[in-house]
Amino acid sequence: MKASRYEEPLHDEDEKYDRPAGKKGASKTSMDELERGQRKDLVANEIELEDKQEPVEEAPITSNIVPFFTHPDIIFDWRAVLGEFIGTMLFVLIGTLSSQYSSQVPGDYIRGSLGHIFGLIIVIHVFAPISGGHVNPAVTICVLVTRNIGIMSGILYLIAQCLGAVVGSSLTLWISGGIDGAVFILPNDDITTALRGFTSELLMTFMFVTTIFGAAVKVKHLNTQSYASAPHQASKMVENESKIFLEVNFEPIAKIVSALYIGLALGANAMAGALTGACMNPARALGPMLISWSFYKHCWIYYTAPFLGAIFAALMFEFVLTPNKACGRICNLCPKTHQVMKLGQMWK
Repeated sequence: MKASRYEEPLHDEDEKYDRPAGKKGASKTSMDELERGQRKDLVANEIELEDKQEPVEEAPITSNIVPFFTHPDIIFDWRAVLGEFIGTMLFVLIGTLSSQYSSQVPGDYIRGSLGHIFGLIIVIHVFAPISGGHVNPAVTICVLVTRNIGIMSGILYLIAQCLGAVVGSSLTLWISGGIDGAVFILPNDDITTALRGFTSELLMTFMFVTTIFGAAVKVKHLNTQSYASAPHQASKMVENESKIFLEVNFEPIAKIVSALYIGLALGANAMAGALTGACMNPARALGPMLISWSFYKHCWIYYTAPFLGAIFAALMFEFVLTPNKACGRICNLCPKTHQVMKLGQMWK
């Protein structure tokens, strides 16, 4: 008869001891039976353990948008929110001061543009590892739409950015003794209409946010410390945030190149933004207007067009420009590795 899964065929040597042939045969038989019983118990225990083990689910494929800025499961991180506040404050301060003093030289539009360019490059280089370096409500809305940040984190980011813009504008008012008209982002009524200005802001923000997403993906190849591409490996790293903060070493070249990409995109739009002033940042427009309590005729352009442009850019990047949905990319502007949460997890 064929041996079962847990039994082994008896050898000839065992068979002669199975006959009742005195104490020696009985002792040998009992020892063999005990040994076989132990083997059966061991195999049975292993099978029982295997049955009790829950099946290991494979990590879900990440979204085809690049994981961006902050892990969505982290609802509140005071360091990131504080980084957004300080970063936006410094960006608005540098930008408004450069615009303030450039107005004293007729036609010196370039100085104001360079102030915003260099200010943004510095802020992104410093604060990107802390908060992602949004410093722009339009960018935060874009990240919210693509489900790469939680709802509560996004709201806190927006509040911090608006407060930072107000504080930065207040410092400009105090340092310079007043706010000149050049500080404000205003449409040029002499050469444009509200609809044209709206379209201009939408397209410039579209280009700007597309550059931000593109820089975060392309510069990955410059970072020699990039981690494994598999989504499950990325998820393991998320489990130990303190370890990640110690291990992730952003290559200076990667950080600088990312910041330069984004700064140059801002500069290109600023040089071509004579129609509206090339805002692309609702907080940058809101700060000076609140401090001086001067809301102009077409100021609504700066609180609607940038958001729409950012959303269009994010959707295009997610559905058109992303080459591989399952590559598990890691964003080099962020200290954490991520997996994009499902839509239902946004409200947790």
